[in-house]
Amino acid sequence: MGAPVKLVSVDDGDLIRVRARNGKVMTVRLACIDAPEAAQKPAGPAARAALQALLPVGASVTLQVRGVNRDGRTVAEVFKPGVPGSVNLRMVSQGMAFFDRQSRQGCDQYTYGEAETGASVSKRGVWGPKLGYDLMFPWDYRQCRAEGRCR
Repeated sequence: MGAPVKLVSVDDGDLIRVRARNGKVMTVRLACIDAPEAAQKPAGPAARAALQALLPVGASVTLQVRGVNRDGRTVAEVFKPGVPGSVNLRMVSQGMAFFDRQSRQGCDQYTYGEAETGASVSKRGVWGPKLGYDLMFPWDYRQCRAEGRCR
């Protein structure tokens, strides 16, 4: 894991900005997860709020970098000192994000799969009546929007 960095902002349920020790701000995509898009209301805004609750602005975090995605963003598991496990896994456990099976390389598939199953069975977050039921998976929603079939 790298040196601690400071959280600058939470953009959505799986995207943050951090300031490195050299002062550079970088965008970080949370590895292993895919949260509802902001336009997927009410689940998208709820996922962002859940991540903000886990990572308040100014929080010190460490990154376990997995690589860089096609958008040039750093992909990493995010850890908050003193809190067991990754923030990424906590988002899935809370039902505020899905295990991203499309980019699972380097992810503990069993642990993430179990966390998602637990959230689903317990009807937490996107799996429950307040946020889910008719919710489209974020990857399907992005494709639907790209094809002009969804708003």
